[in-house]
Amino acid sequence: MYCLTLSCAKKPTPSPTTTTSPGMSATVGGIAWAETTLKVTNTNGVDTIAGLRASDTSTIMLLFPDGQNAGDTLKVGSINTIEYIKGNITYDAINGSIIISSSANNTLKGTFTATVEDFNTSNKITITNGAFTAKF
Repeated sequence: MYCLTLSCAKKPTPSPTTTTSPGMSATVGGIAWAETTLKVTNTNGVDTIAGLRASDTSTIMLLFPDGQNAGDTLKVGSINTIEYIKGNITYDAINGSIIISSSANNTLKGTFTATVEDFNTSNKITITNGAFTAKF
């Protein structure tokens, strides 16, 4: 006689600072946001990493000059920027930073935080606990 015992355990939900490879996650306006579908491009020496979340038509986009190394901290400015797009509204970073934690094997990993603003309405949203893993 054989006895087979099966058990099921609920898989833990990743925290907002956990990303899969590739992936992006953050807390946007106090709500967890995560996406594994990334669009990664380099145009005219600027890297763009965009997490495109179809479930609520939102996107988080990071833009910065290529050639970044582990340990680099990129303050939001004219070239380094973070955008949050929800539907047809674009929120641009008014402060924040992108920190590169690893740059190896055509993969960038890092964290980010920002306050973004819709310049048409002055509405602001805080993005915290941002993390990404992007393959180039």
